[in-house]
Amino acid sequence: MKEIHVKELIVLLLLSVSLFFSSINSLPVLDRDEARYVQSSKQMVESKNYLSIKFQEEYRSKKPIGIYWLQAFSINLLASVAEIKNLKYEVLNDSIWKYRVISAIAVLLCILSLYLLSKNIIGREASFKASLILASSLLVIAEAHIAKTDSILLLLSTIIFITLLKYFKRIEEKNTFNFFLLWTSIGLSILIKGPILILLFFISIICICLIEKNIVWVKNTKPFLGLLLVIIISVPWYFFMPIEEQKNFLQESFFHDFLGKIISTQESHGGFPGFYFIGLFIFFLPFSIFFFPLIKYLKISLRNKSIIFLLCWLLPCLIIMELVPTKLPHYILPIYPAIAIIMGIMLANDQNYKNLFFTKYSYFGYFIYFFISNGLLLIILKANEIYGQINIFYYLILFLFNNLVFIFIYKKQLKYTFYYLVFYSNVFSAVLYLLIIPSFTMLWTSRNIAISLKNNEYIENKNTIATIGYNEPSLVFEVGTNIKVFNSINKFLDNFSLFDYLIIEKDYYIEFNKQIKEVNLVHKKISSLIGFNAAKGQWIEIYLLKKL
Repeated sequence: MKEIHVKELIVLLLLSVSLFFSSINSLPVLDRDEARYVQSSKQMVESKNYLSIKFQEEYRSKKPIGIYWLQAFSINLLASVAEIKNLKYEVLNDSIWKYRVISAIAVLLCILSLYLLSKNIIGREASFKASLILASSLLVIAEAHIAKTDSILLLLSTIIFITLLKYFKRIEEKNTFNFFLLWTSIGLSILIKGPILILLFFISIICICLIEKNIVWVKNTKPFLGLLLVIIISVPWYFFMPIEEQKNFLQESFFHDFLGKIISTQESHGGFPGFYFIGLFIFFLPFSIFFFPLIKYLKISLRNKSIIFLLCWLLPCLIIMELVPTKLPHYILPIYPAIAIIMGIMLANDQNYKNLFFTKYSYFGYFIYFFISNGLLLIILKANEIYGQINIFYYLILFLFNNLVFIFIYKKQLKYTFYYLVFYSNVFSAVLYLLIIPSFTMLWTSRNIAISLKNNEYIENKNTIATIGYNEPSLVFEVGTNIKVFNSINKFLDNFSLFDYLIIEKDYYIEFNKQIKEVNLVHKKISSLIGFNAAKGQWIEIYLLKKL
């Protein structure tokens, strides 16, 4: 049995390396959230100030400090930091993967934690299959490639709720390790993304207690002592911040970001009721193929205490998020482990429930999967046609591998269907992240600008540079912290001669040329480029100028 245990861990480790680590450097920094996170973390290292969160000169206080500490630690460990002047530092041999590796490690730990923590509760096979399902899901793989908070929140959600399930099932409930694991994870979740997980934690507990009419198991978690530990972990950093930043954090994080998203749609990220439920069929691919059998399985398993707990983890979060006006697919990522565990339990008992998978009802679900999965490939193909260079061979491979699964379903080979989907997830991820998305060259405007500047001898911290009309956060990360961003053409015209390099969007460039006709221009155009600003959803033309 121990040998099997080791083999399963090795499989999960190798799968995670393939899915999460092999391609984290294949894409440039993404706008806007990732670019803001990594640039703020970079500035922590450059200023050696680990108590203040800034994006250039502005406070970046929408999220707590935890993610910035982790990314700054990664940079200090993996990159070189050189002192330039006046206690200012420059991050050398910088690369986006050195920030993203935190997310990849978090998802790896999530997969291993799911297996190790749940195997004694739901059984080794169910736990192993649940871990494979979660690792293979489209959204989890995507978040492992982005330097944000969501991968870490996924890890902490997995630890918190599976540990809570141990208390609920009275498994090792007096284990001191479980107490610290539970409440330390809650404290860390507040440091990473504020109160979201602790709110879901208490809402789930209330739902379980109302259904089971039993609170003894909750008392065994030692909630008052646990909340004290949460406060000790999550609160002190706030009081070490400058007073001005404390006020800014309360305003931006709690009132604007947290309450603002609950009250109204923010940054055009709205959605209709049912957005998340329908979205699961896309973002839980490829294992959303089993959603129809899963729904039927839930109907016949409502007396199972583990299923009750998992539904109380899953449904309240899903319902609340459907009601919140601001919607983005990753907002429900903390419930993905619950879905994976339920599906793992169902598939581990496939001999008892095999009739679930080969009924008219289930075949209708497979029919929907066929259209959604192939439709997604067509959407990617169309996007590739617009924003990059198409290699049709890549898409032929994906269409072929995507539809081979129906051969196993037709032959009613459920075990082979399961493992084939894990294999296909690897193929899809490798082709998408290593071959297709990097070819979307029109989307990587900031990187294209940075490359053009470096080809013209631009060196960060040794040359001055200004931009107007195009000021996405990715540009600051790609070009350098010291870039001066202008929003007013008049201020730009008053100061442009002070800079060695100018980045000017087309509309401003036309106005710029009109205004400087009588001025002896000391800059010449070195290049121009066309790109698509995905953050604003519009095509742009950029001109690069260099001082003579």
